[in-house]
Amino acid sequence: MATVNFYLKPEDSKGECQVILYCRKKKGTFKYFTKIKVKKSDWSNQRMVVRNSNEKESKENNIILDDLEGLIKGIVRESVFQKKDISLDEIHRKFMENMGELIAKDDFFKTYDKFILENKHLKTASTIQTYEATKVKLQAFETKYKSKLTFDNMDQRFYESFVKYLIEELKMLNNTVGKHIKTLKVFLHYAFDNGHVNKEFNLDKFKVYREDAETIYLSEVELMRMYGLNDLPLYLEKIKDNFCFGCFTGLRFSDIDKLRDIHIKDGFIELKSEKTKSNLKIPLTQYAQEILNKYV
Repeated sequence: MATVNFYLKPEDSKGECQVILYCRKKKGTFKYFTKIKVKKSDWSNQRMVVRNSNEKESKENNIILDDLEGLIKGIVRESVFQKKDISLDEIHRKFMENMGELIAKDDFFKTYDKFILENKHLKTASTIQTYEATKVKLQAFETKYKSKLTFDNMDQRFYESFVKYLIEELKMLNNTVGKHIKTLKVFLHYAFDNGHVNKEFNLDKFKVYREDAETIYLSEVELMRMYGLNDLPLYLEKIKDNFCFGCFTGLRFSDIDKLRDIHIKDGFIELKSEKTKSNLKIPLTQYAQEILNKYV
């Protein structure tokens, strides 16, 4: 008999947890990541239901969870009526078919598109760009070697060929290669966790290349010499100011780019980091304030 339980993923940057369905039969398990997100305090571990103060929202979410559990029980009940011992893989397949989320077996790039789409509201824009860049490299590899990529050929032989292609053909450095391999591993884990493949990948030997990059920095004297440059063309003046402002505040360009008047409060910059989603409070130095004054 199959059993169904609901558990929470760890909190995301917003303090919310995604609800995951676990279906177990004998020693096997499959997971389905629902679209429901809740605060830990709004979840009952004992009853496995949403219990927040918004009664209407709680009721709607619990109906969805009941329907998901009911769908699996219905699949199992049908097999009992037919006097068949249904496997966990078959329960999983029928469940995904009913959810309208079953993608044809080995439809590698359609699954990759779904992976990107589902992460767009969870990840930063730069992370999505990285996912998309890796997809482009995989498609170029497929085209060059006239070898259709499928989940079945995601093995050590493919890994070694792909790494060789990135290094020898595209002249990538180790850290860039490592970024693409890391993204590929994240995608393959996603494909298995969400039921797009029935086998778990052996990714232990998918090494993520990484090396310490040389740190290049300006001395304080060099920075102030740059800050003091005058009579530059307007576009170079803006580039200089952006660079120096980043040095004076420690902000990434992605944060500088979204900086607005509302983020300046009593001599401090207060905003949420685009990359880490952490709240920042940074004192405005004299030089940072001078740059701001030029553009207010």
